[in-house]
Amino acid sequence: MSVTLEDIIENPDILEEEPERKPISNRRRIVIIAAIIVLILVGGYVIFLYQEYRDYTVERKTDSPMTGESKYEDFSGNMLRYNNDGALFTDYDDNILWNETYEMASPCVDRAVSYFILYDRGGSQILLMNDTGLVRRLGTTLPVTKACVSDNGVVAVLMQTTGVSYIHLYNSKGDTIASGEIHTAKGGYPVTLAISADGKELCVSMLNLNDGAVNTNINFYNYGLEGQGAIDNLVGTFSYTNMIIPEVAYVSGDRILAFGDSEVVVFKGGTEIAVEAEIFAQSEIKSIFYNKDYFATINGETDENGEPVNRMHVYKLNGSEKLVRDLEFPYTKAEFLSNDEILITDGNKAVIYTTYGVKKFEYEFENNLYEVMSGRGFKDYTFIMSDSVERVRLK
Repeated sequence: MSVTLEDIIENPDILEEEPERKPISNRRRIVIIAAIIVLILVGGYVIFLYQEYRDYTVERKTDSPMTGESKYEDFSGNMLRYNNDGALFTDYDDNILWNETYEMASPCVDRAVSYFILYDRGGSQILLMNDTGLVRRLGTTLPVTKACVSDNGVVAVLMQTTGVSYIHLYNSKGDTIASGEIHTAKGGYPVTLAISADGKELCVSMLNLNDGAVNTNINFYNYGLEGQGAIDNLVGTFSYTNMIIPEVAYVSGDRILAFGDSEVVVFKGGTEIAVEAEIFAQSEIKSIFYNKDYFATINGETDENGEPVNRMHVYKLNGSEKLVRDLEFPYTKAEFLSNDEILITDGNKAVIYTTYGVKKFEYEFENNLYEVMSGRGFKDYTFIMSDSVERVRLK
C-alpha cells in the first residue's frame, strides 16, 4: 500500500499504522516445513551415526556344539563352523542346514560369492561346497600348500614337492582344466596364489632367492582367450626387489591386491594388467586385512610423543587413504565385518569402528570371544563365545 503526501496531511496518524503484511504463500510454507524436517532428519542421522555403544542385550543364546579348536566364517548370510573333524552350516537362529564330516590336520577355508572350499593344508583333501552342502570332493597326489575358489566354482590348487611346484585348475565337476609346473631353480618358489571371480585368471607370488637377494615376482596367468597366445599363459610379470609378498587377492571388479612386507600394490586387471597404486609403509606392516570395498594395514609407528603405537590405515581400492586411527590396546585379530565395519579384538576386549573412524562399540567380555559377525540391523550382531553363540543388540 503506497502513501502520498496528501494522505499524510489529511491523516497524520497514518504514519503510526502498521504496514499491511503479506501472507506467506503455501509454497513458501511447504519449503520451510520441508527444510525443518530435513534438518531434524540429518541431525538425528548424525547422532545415530556417531553414537557409541558400551553394552548389549542378548536376544538369543544357544550352547555352541563346536568349541575349542573350531573356526567360524560367515557365508551367504549363514554361519559355517569347522574344525579337524567336520563342518556345520547353520542359520543365525542355530538351525542346522547341513553338516559334513571329514578328517583334516589343518583345515582352511577360501570363500567366493556362491562357493567356498575346505582344504587340508599339507594334506590332500579339498571339498568344494555351497550353501546346500557338498558339491565335489577333490583329491591330490601331493601336499596342498594353498587353494582358492572362484565365483563359478573353479578351484586353483598350489602343490609343492622338493624342487618343483605344481598348479592345477579344476572346474566344479572336478575336471582338470589347466595345469603346470614350476621348477624352483628356474622360476622361483611360489608363495601364494589367487584366482579371479570368473576363474580365468591367476595371480601367483614367486619368491626368488638368486644371487643372495630376496626378490619377488608377481606373475599373472590368463586361461581365457586373452592368454591363448601367451607362452605358458603368462600375460604379465612385475618384479620387486628386497621384498617378500606373502598375500595376493582378487577383490572387487578387476582389481588385485598384493601385500608385501613394506608395500601394498594395487593392480588393475583386464586385457592389460597395470599398477594402479603403490602404498609404501614407513615402518613395519604388522597386519593386513581387506574385503571387496577396502583394504587396511596396521603398522608399528610412533605417536607425537615418540611412543610406539599400532596405527591402522584404511584405504579405498584405488589406493586413496580413507582413515587413520591409533589402536588403544594390543590386538590379536583385526578384520572387516560383512557390513564394512572394523573389528579389533584381543580375545577378551573388542572394539568396532566404522570406516568413518567412529568407535561404535567397546566392551570387555568375561569369557573368551572367538568371532563377531554383523547382522541385518545396524545394532545387530552375533558373538561367538567360548561356550555359546549369542545373537545380540547393542544398547
